[in-house]
Amino acid sequence: LLPESEGGSSVSYSVKVICNLKSAIAAGKYDEVNGDITPENFPEVGCKSGPAEVVLFSFGKKMLYSEVLAEFGKQGLRPATLAELLALGSRYPELQKQFWIVALGSVWRSPDNGVYRPTLDEIGGEHGLYLYWVDPVNGWGPGTQFAAVRK
Repeated sequence: LLPESEGGSSVSYSVKVICNLKSAIAAGKYDEVNGDITPENFPEVGCKSGPAEVVLFSFGKKMLYSEVLAEFGKQGLRPATLAELLALGSRYPELQKQFWIVALGSVWRSPDNGVYRPTLDEIGGEHGLYLYWVDPVNGWGPGTQFAAVRK
């Protein structure tokens, strides 16, 4: 656990990763899935199916991508991928009702060169898998939970 005095907190969750994207999405029983989350846009290169530990970090303040990566590095972690995020969403669906969860380890560049990261969230009562644009100047809001795994 990351001490509160360092500006954040973390909680670990045991999950089972499924590397087949369609199967992993089906296991999560999402009400809504962004149409750009496809095997073509998110190939799971190097994905390992099986048990894993996903750590959720909350910093309680606005964070830039570089700041999150630096903190993960200090903790011996790397950003979670889409497969690891889906494993978390499947096993613990109630989490995304409490807060927004982002996986910085997977990225999709849109045709207009926008950078998007997969997220789990609940919008209007819909349990969903979404893509959110990465704002390089303002970063991520204080309520964001960042998913990570041990290196």
